[in-house]
Amino acid sequence: MILEDKKQLIGIFGASVLTYGVVTHLFSYLRSRSNPFVPVGTVKELYVYPIKSCKGISVFSFYCHELGPVSGEHYDRRLIVVDGKTGRFYTARQKPVMVTIESEIRDGILTVTAGDGSSVQVDLAEVSRNKVVKTAVCILTTVDPSTGTKNSDTQPLKKLREFRLAPEGPMRQQFKDLPIFGVNAAVDQPGYIHVGQTVYARYKKSAF
Repeated sequence: MILEDKKQLIGIFGASVLTYGVVTHLFSYLRSRSNPFVPVGTVKELYVYPIKSCKGISVFSFYCHELGPVSGEHYDRRLIVVDGKTGRFYTARQKPVMVTIESEIRDGILTVTAGDGSSVQVDLAEVSRNKVVKTAVCILTTVDPSTGTKNSDTQPLKKLREFRLAPEGPMRQQFKDLPIFGVNAAVDQPGYIHVGQTVYARYKKSAF
């Protein structure tokens, strides 16, 4: 009987802790949602990157689809460079010079132009696009987009580590010595974004 009482007590305690955690998280979420949107800036430039890690195309506006920005025939980062023999994919993490490669899609034809002026065309109707790539914390801020070379002193990451590391806890365990700067965002409601548009945001007390 005593053992059963202890089990019930532990069960009640566990449920109480779980309920408290859920309620606290919900309250925090609702409180953050109640903060008003305030203007924080203006959209100055917009880019679409047809091929992941290659040079972007400057556009005046694009449509925010659930899977990413769309401008005409250009779907942001829907394409990736893959070694046809090994199946290995490449980004500017492995090949920084990729940021200097231009790409454009017209009438279903992808034209890829290297820095030396040489180019190749690919008929996208003949391409099978079935590669899924997971994202990771980006180190490409150390690559000069005009030259495709990495900063020898790993700037600006080195400087950001001085004041933008995550606080001790789950975030620090996840990101370790990678500085927290910027956010990954998802589309709640599809729509258009254009240059000159006012950007609104909600503020919270802590940066993390």
